[in-house]
Amino acid sequence: MAPQPERLASLEATVSIAKWVLGIFIPLVIVWGSFITVNVIAIKQQLADGGNTKLVAELKAPKSAEQLQANLSTAIAQIQTARVQRKQPSVGKLDALSTAITDVAKREPKLPQVWQAESELISYRSETLSPNSPKVLSTSAGKPCKFELFATQPGSRYSNCEVTLEDVAEMTNGIKIGDQPSNLQFTDCIVHYYGGPLPTTQMTFYNSVFRFDVPIVPSSRGSNLILAIAEAKDLTLIQLPKQATAQS
Repeated sequence: MAPQPERLASLEATVSIAKWVLGIFIPLVIVWGSFITVNVIAIKQQLADGGNTKLVAELKAPKSAEQLQANLSTAIAQIQTARVQRKQPSVGKLDALSTAITDVAKREPKLPQVWQAESELISYRSETLSPNSPKVLSTSAGKPCKFELFATQPGSRYSNCEVTLEDVAEMTNGIKIGDQPSNLQFTDCIVHYYGGPLPTTQMTFYNSVFRFDVPIVPSSRGSNLILAIAEAKDLTLIQLPKQATAQS
């Protein structure tokens, strides 16, 4: 056994080291705890304001093209997650995000991500905010559309069915009733669009649910339709005038 003075010196050295370690460790714990507290508060605030305040601000004033694309990808992922989870949106926050993305679409129309974000947002708004969406989704899903003619005016109608606009364009472009182009009306339909050519005649959508998936820069008429729906306050009636020139 070590002599008493040596044991005492060793004990004092151990205590000194312990004090030194605690002197560093305890402040670190306090700093770490403060960091966690601040971040929890930040997360709670983000959840409280809909989680998109910072995202909307950066979409409006991006610092770089890379940041803009990254934020659009973030918006797409958030909307897709909300759709899968069937979350009911905060209307005010959703409108703010929609306005920001639409502004980007007008500034950067050649950016594919902005049209993907627009189409996801349109689908989300249509599925959750349109008063007729539960009925339309339950009664029209999977039903093929039948071509019906108007009895009182030149045009054709699709109702209570699921339809893809590119297919309608392929079937109806160039068709006339008498000397008038065949206007198109969609009532209580589930409407799909993927960015391709659209019918060139006037299209009117009543009480329809839009399920758009546009991962590309759409046709010029397609972008007009997307912006018309994105900016509409009332999704129960959407109208796109006929196109004067050939589809681009």
